[in-house]
Amino acid sequence: MALNKRVNISIVIMGSYQSGKSSIVQRWVRPSVRPYVDETLAIEVLSNTIRLNDNIYLIRLWDTSGREMYEPLLSKYIYNADCVVLVYDVTDNKSWNKMQQWLETIKKDHNKNIPICIIGNKIDKESTRRIHKQDVHTYVRTCEMNNIIHGECSAYTGENCFSLYQMIIHFSKKPSKKTWTSISDKKESSCLIV
Repeated sequence: MALNKRVNISIVIMGSYQSGKSSIVQRWVRPSVRPYVDETLAIEVLSNTIRLNDNIYLIRLWDTSGREMYEPLLSKYIYNADCVVLVYDVTDNKSWNKMQQWLETIKKDHNKNIPICIIGNKIDKESTRRIHKQDVHTYVRTCEMNNIIHGECSAYTGENCFSLYQMIIHFSKKPSKKTWTSISDKKESSCLIV
C-alpha cells in the first residue's frame, strides 16, 4: 500500500508546573514505557514520526516548562504552532485556573482559529478529582474560540494518551468546528470538538 503524503506538524504543549505535560509527551514518544521525567527547564523539543491512515506525520513537540519565569518565552512559540495543547491536572484547581489564563492569552494575542487541545491529566486519581468534565465542556462552549477539543487521560497509566495523540494529529491539520466526537481507549472517555 502506497503512502499518501508526509505531513509536518508542530505542537506546543503548555500548562502549569506538575500538571504532567512532560509525562504525556513521553507517552506519545515512547508509549510502551512508563514515563519518568525530570522537570522541564524552559523548552524541550522532541520529534516523533507516526503513521496514521497511510500518511507519515513528522511531529515536533515543544514541551514547555510550567514555571512562571519562563512564561514570557512561551508566547513566541505559539505563532508557528499547528496546534497548542493546554494541560491541566484534574485534581488541582490552580492548574485549571492557569490553563484558563493561557487560553485567554492565546485568544487575545494570537489567531482565534488556532487549533487548541485541552487535556485533563491524572484521571487515575478520580477519588481526588476537582475539575469535572461537564464544567470543562461548559467553559469550552463559552470561551469564544473556534477550534477547541477536550479530552482526558492518565500519563501514569497511559489510559487514553495515544488516542488523544492521534486526535491531536488529525485536528492539527484539519480542525473541525462546532461538532462533538467521542474517542475511547480501553475505558470510555469523552472528547469535545467545539
